[in-house]
Amino acid sequence: MFNFIENVSIKIDTIKLKKINSKLLRSIAVKDGAIIYSNRPILFVEVHSDDLVGYGECAALELPYYTSEYCDQSLLVIENVLVPLIKNKMGSQINLAELSDLFRMVQGHNMAKAALEMAFIDLALKISETTLESLLDVKTNPVPFGAVTDGTNSIEQSVNDIANLTSLGYSRVKVKMNPKVSPGYFRSLRSEFPDLEMFVDANGTFTNFKEALEYFKAIEECDLSMIEQPFERDELLANTRLGGLVAPPICLDEPMVSASAGKNLIEIGACDIPCVKVGRMGGILQVLEFHDILEEVGVTGYIGGNFSSDLGKWVDLVLASLSQFRLIPDLTLKNSGLDIDLCEQPKIVELKANQLGFEIESTDFGLGKDFKLNYIDEEKVAASVAIDFR
Repeated sequence: MFNFIENVSIKIDTIKLKKINSKLLRSIAVKDGAIIYSNRPILFVEVHSDDLVGYGECAALELPYYTSEYCDQSLLVIENVLVPLIKNKMGSQINLAELSDLFRMVQGHNMAKAALEMAFIDLALKISETTLESLLDVKTNPVPFGAVTDGTNSIEQSVNDIANLTSLGYSRVKVKMNPKVSPGYFRSLRSEFPDLEMFVDANGTFTNFKEALEYFKAIEECDLSMIEQPFERDELLANTRLGGLVAPPICLDEPMVSASAGKNLIEIGACDIPCVKVGRMGGILQVLEFHDILEEVGVTGYIGGNFSSDLGKWVDLVLASLSQFRLIPDLTLKNSGLDIDLCEQPKIVELKANQLGFEIESTDFGLGKDFKLNYIDEEKVAASVAIDFR
């Protein structure tokens, strides 16, 4: 991939930004349930070159409760900072190998950078008449389904939800939780599903180390495959200490903001299993760089979902089929629960008894699918910006 990028130069005519108002088919709660997300506006980037268009998607959510970046802010950053920077430094002839260095001039805003980079990579692949899947050589690696469920529900509802998920072919379930969820809840789940791979995601809701240690010791018997983000992203010492005292490995996602950050977290012992998100890490190239680091140190992680559209989800699926991201990802059936469809859904294949997955098979040059952004109902377009490079 990096050799390909080194040799790509793109002439661009126009960059267009479109904010689409979509909704989650099922609301999500963050911050111990204090904040409910129902809307999922998505910012799409289009990079036009002659008759070809490269597409990118911004991972930022509606409001900055889960991450510091949010959709409207990312639109402003791309329009007023990143695109003018490209225009001033490169003009209309874009060298992909130099794009990452250029973006380092701007502090933060990884999701905005990742969206632009994704569009440029899509366009470069189309110009070269190849696909991301082919370049990474992952066609033979189907990706299992992974589900997320809400641990603040009643045990009866959770049992019903998980039973339904396993009947659909999901072989691993992440349970979103916080310190208010009784340890008995997890013991009940394990009793109901003795063979299911299950782990917990606290989303940084534990603030007291002693309390966290007692809690996770109390559910060690539940044979969890990992504990994800027990403390806030900056509490690296607490995460490291906890990992040395409890049986399940510690997974971190919120501090995974670059390949080098991920490497440091592993080296200091704060993280056993990295959860990698393209937007949070700053783009596909950072994720691929981190993959090579994981290969060197012998660590395996997984690709986390972000309530993306079909575009972002497809990129996640391709990356999830790489060797060091082979733990079952947070990638669900259909389009991660949004009310828009952008492309034909990936083919579902049986991996083994009671386990289904997605087949990685591109149907178009570029990232791999024909994303029909032009077919989105105009009523859903909340904002549209075009920047001319000619």
